Amino acid sequence: MLRIELLGGFRVWCDEMVVTAFHSQKAQVLLAYLVLFRQRAHPRSFLAGLLWGDCDEPHARANLRGALHWLRKALKGPYLLSEGASLRFNTKSEYSLDVEEFERKLEDAAHGEERARLLQEAVALYQGDLLVGFYDDWVLIEQE
Repeated sequence: MLRIELLGGFRVWCDEMVVTAFHSQKAQVLLAYLVLFRQRAHPRSFLAGLLWGDCDEPHARANLRGALHWLRKALKGPYLLSEGASLRFNTKSEYSLDVEEFERKLEDAAHGEERARLLQEAVALYQGDLLVGFYDDWVLIEQE
């Protein structure tokens, strides 16, 4: 099982072992983007431009391929799906994401009877701002 925490920083566990073999922070940012926007597939060209916009397109795509290679190697599971010219996070895989759990607890608290308990559980999940230490433009927008 893959466990991802993005609140208060970036932490990943695979089968209860901390994953530290990320090739670069860009690989971490790529995983964070795919898991935060897990409801849809993302064109490779968009991801390459988003993360390596300062490179020309062939280099940006090569960087994306390299980051994907290292992510797949580090995660050792069916967590990233290629769908033609697009990528997506496999939401049918066995995973947990603190952001998803946090949002679910808040939503349930808004409509449920056990509001105080659910809000306490949400507060316990909140370890700090989203992706602390990451400064990509899209991250700063999501932090707001």
